[in-house]
Amino acid sequence: MIDFDFEENCCGCGSCAAICPVDAIAMKSDKNAFPFPSVDSKKCIHCNRCDCVCPHLNNIEKKAEENEEDYSAWLFASKDDDAKMKSSSGAAFYDIARAVIENDGSVCGCAWDDDLLNARHLFVDEFSQLYKLQGSKYLQSMIDAKIYEELGRRLNQGQTVLFSGTPCQCEAAYRYASINAKKYMHHLLLVAVICHGVSAPAVWQTYKQWMEDQEGEPLIAVNFRDKSREGYKTSYCKFQLKNHTTYLPSYLPSSPYMESTIVYNLALRKSCTHCDCKGIRKTIDVLIGDWYAANTGEGSLGTSCIVPCTEKGMHTCEKYLNNLRPITVAELIKANPMMVRSISANPLRDVFLQNNSVKIWNHVEKYYPSKYKVKKLFIKMGIFNIFKDILSKF
Repeated sequence: MIDFDFEENCCGCGSCAAICPVDAIAMKSDKNAFPFPSVDSKKCIHCNRCDCVCPHLNNIEKKAEENEEDYSAWLFASKDDDAKMKSSSGAAFYDIARAVIENDGSVCGCAWDDDLLNARHLFVDEFSQLYKLQGSKYLQSMIDAKIYEELGRRLNQGQTVLFSGTPCQCEAAYRYASINAKKYMHHLLLVAVICHGVSAPAVWQTYKQWMEDQEGEPLIAVNFRDKSREGYKTSYCKFQLKNHTTYLPSYLPSSPYMESTIVYNLALRKSCTHCDCKGIRKTIDVLIGDWYAANTGEGSLGTSCIVPCTEKGMHTCEKYLNNLRPITVAELIKANPMMVRSISANPLRDVFLQNNSVKIWNHVEKYYPSKYKVKKLFIKMGIFNIFKDILSKF
């Protein structure tokens, strides 16, 4: 029976609840809408299936890092500008997903609910619906038991399924399928995104309400990495309200939501500070992320970095992605260290989450470090990038 410090180590994937044959485990949300397992020991029949699918329990003793020089890596930018515009980086996921659907497969990934209060995994079978899975959502995506059950059903029917998510979610999907669809694992393609960490859904919900109160209109769409104004390097948070659209810079200083969650880690899940699923691992096929470093020859709409972790992943990328540009894994890690490194815990994280409410956004900067005020001043003076470039050389 699954048993450890859930608050500290659970990633909230929900695979334990989905795999339990007697419904002894239910996923319940805490105050900040982070899901955690609730176990009814009286129902448990000690089949240990929950232990077998849990990403944490299968990675307590961190395995030795794979030899990075043994793996290929690429940079990639889709030739479909519309796809790149809707994607966070170079649209590698989009091009692979489109090919899977064109070959009668299906794609499972993260999408917004209609009311924009939560993000959750869903299946897409039609090309016209693939846009729902594009773009970063920057909060924890909910995966309920029905999604895992549907994954097993589709695989057992012989359908190719591309499952996309954070590394821990892909690990959970892999382990669930290895029990409930073992003979058909070759139909499962796992594409993981390089993950900074997952934010509390309730923090997004209070920010959304605060913004709607400030603007006097309901929010109907959001894009945290909009490239329509200045391209990928200077992306914006685009908040589309009922009668107008508001743009805020994505970073430094940015939307208070992005600043709080992604820049200063005030609302991230505790397990993200010691992630069990970082790095190159055989339980995923393809690892993709942003290529932040300067890159020429591919326009201004973003570039993806890609590491195929299995032969299946290698074959998929070479088959469906044109114009792959070789790079070393070491270069990727240097430019995007979140590939192997967990985020640092913010000492004010618990206080921030305990006080999470609509009102907190009126004075949220008090939770930021003193350097924030300096950065904000330098940006207003127009000299921040000069200092940033100087520091990058040391």
